Amino acid sequence: MGQALQGKRQLVFVSQGNGHFEPRDVRVADRGDGQALIIDGLHEHDAVVTRAAFLIDSESQMRAALENYGVASAASAGNDVTISVRSNPDVSRAATNTVEVQVRDRIGRPVTDADIELLFSMPAMPTMSMPAMRSTAHLIHVEEGLYRGAVALPMTGAWDVSVKALRDNRVLARVDTTLTAR
Repeated sequence: MGQALQGKRQLVFVSQGNGHFEPRDVRVADRGDGQALIIDGLHEHDAVVTRAAFLIDSESQMRAALENYGVASAASAGNDVTISVRSNPDVSRAATNTVEVQVRDRIGRPVTDADIELLFSMPAMPTMSMPAMRSTAHLIHVEEGLYRGAVALPMTGAWDVSVKALRDNRVLARVDTTLTAR
């Protein structure tokens, strides 16, 4: 076998059918002439994406695939406030979804007096004649720093999500993540 290729992480995207793709870690050995040999991480009949012209063609969709298709819990940067985000059901649909945000201060106490704004956006995909899309939601405090609300996602795909916790029009914390509606 040839010498292993250098790099931090080597991934391929394997088709799961119906336009869904799974990122898969692989080990690669160099075969020369610009070719590579996958020596670990694939099964015999896996369908591997070999061209960039497939539906994971925007940065947000690639990020969503790498985050295992869902809303990741994420902590905000700075300001001593953390935000955790999740959808209900956990696998979101192209429909109206319930979104929950947990807001806590730096020592874990619930923040109960914030205004929570969510912006869901999907970039334009000119090759598919699809314009950019946006959907917004304002969440209501329900208990102990838990905020809940509904957002309509008109189509499947990866949505960039920006969550802001505000008090008196001042941003306490902000989290950017991705949700994939199926």
